[in-house]
Amino acid sequence: VLIADHETDSRILLKRSFEQQGIQADDVDRGNQVLGRIEQEYYDLVLIDTKLPDVHGEELSKIIRRNPEFKDLSV
Repeated sequence: VLIADHETDSRILLKRSFEQQGIQADDVDRGNQVLGRIEQEYYDLVLIDTKLPDVHGEELSKIIRRNPEFKDLSV
């Protein structure tokens, strides 16, 4: 799971929650980091905050959806 949230506390809470369930989780605080990570690593799920500082979460979701390489990625 990749967690993208501008609020550090939210990222930490979500990451810990996933990890307590035995699910590997990474976190970032900017949209451009999401794009970089999903190009380099495989994720089953990306959770995107709508208020990222560099791009709105909905726009980032659209960018990801337009790329056929990520057609199986849950956003």
